[in-house]
Amino acid sequence: MAVAEFLKTHPAVDQVIYPGLPEHPDHELAKRQMNGFGGMVTLTIKGGPSEVVKVTQALKLFTVAVSLGGVESLVCYPYKNDPRQHARRFQAENRHPAQHAPAVRGD
Repeated sequence: MAVAEFLKTHPAVDQVIYPGLPEHPDHELAKRQMNGFGGMVTLTIKGGPSEVVKVTQALKLFTVAVSLGGVESLVCYPYKNDPRQHARRFQAENRHPAQHAPAVRGD
């Protein structure tokens, strides 16, 4: 909750989506169904994709990655992690995505 409240006041943040915030459309439902509202916070950054890239590159405690269901502290930038974007890139390069799929490693 403290992170969501902090982000609401940050000048670079346009919107914070977190069920623990009273203004969230499903706040009352979350209060009834959840214990502590969870640890996932969604936000939008002012300035569009180029600003999002700057923010994610400046992170020191979070890794930019798609969550595989673990408990790591991750940041996901949906546009960057959208498989359709990868498919378009491979198509533009006249390659098939499956031939160049990145390896997945678990520690």
